Amino acid sequence: MTENPSHELATAEEWSRARQRETVLRSLLTQSSLSETDIRMASKRMGVRRAYFYRLFAAYKLCPKTSTLLPRAGGRPSGLHVLPAETESLVHKCIKEFYMSGVRPSFAALTRRIAQECRRVEVETPNYRTIRQRLAEYDPKELAKARFGTKAAGEAFRPVHANIQPALPFPASSNRSQSNGPDRSR
Repeated sequence: MTENPSHELATAEEWSRARQRETVLRSLLTQSSLSETDIRMASKRMGVRRAYFYRLFAAYKLCPKTSTLLPRAGGRPSGLHVLPAETESLVHKCIKEFYMSGVRPSFAALTRRIAQECRRVEVETPNYRTIRQRLAEYDPKELAKARFGTKAAGEAFRPVHANIQPALPFPASSNRSQSNGPDRSR
């Protein structure tokens, strides 16, 4: 409906459908008013229901490009935060002051602490997945530095400069006895 930012990923079939819909919509844009019959026929030609036709028509009117008619990914855009500002700041405060400490509390302990703080200020407790998502937004190196110390974080995140080259291909075992069975000479 609106321009798909990843329209490069659209399949040939989706582009074909979008071009077919565009021809229908372009012919309707030239008309001054649309009758109920025009709308019914156009939505039937496009293979969509009436409500979806209106959404496509409005989007195409705003941005008359074929890519506007490509299907969009559903759901919320990534990175969208829907928590109230007070809860959001409380989550980040608990992460910084409690989770990023040398005591190294578990994720479950962080979740309990956030729930406790939310009850104290009488706001709704966020879901554990939301807390995990907010935690994932922090730099892993900074989290490790705060929880395990600078040296441990440096060792965990420093580049590995090992250049191990085998001297020979896989070495053949030469000290095996020729028999197929176990060595029972002892």
